[in-house]
Amino acid sequence: FAALLTLVFMISLNLAVGVLPHVDNFAHIGGFISGFLLGFVILVKPQYGWVNQKYLPHGYNKPPVSKYKTYQYILLVVALILLII
Repeated sequence: FAALLTLVFMISLNLAVGVLPHVDNFAHIGGFISGFLLGFVILVKPQYGWVNQKYLPHGYNKPPVSKYKTYQYILLVVALILLII
């Protein structure tokens, strides 16, 4: 809750600073959107089953588990496309 409250406060502060002369509010909004999309690209978390899989004893055969889920791949591709645009 504290992190969310801090995030809302910082967004409000940046938008409030945007009403000052010679400060472009669109730059603040663009930076926020870019940071949000980069968060999807950089901070994709692997699934627990994949991390747990590397600690199995030698010779134990378990079907391979994908590192990421399908929706994570889709979000990654969409975020990269939006960032490039």
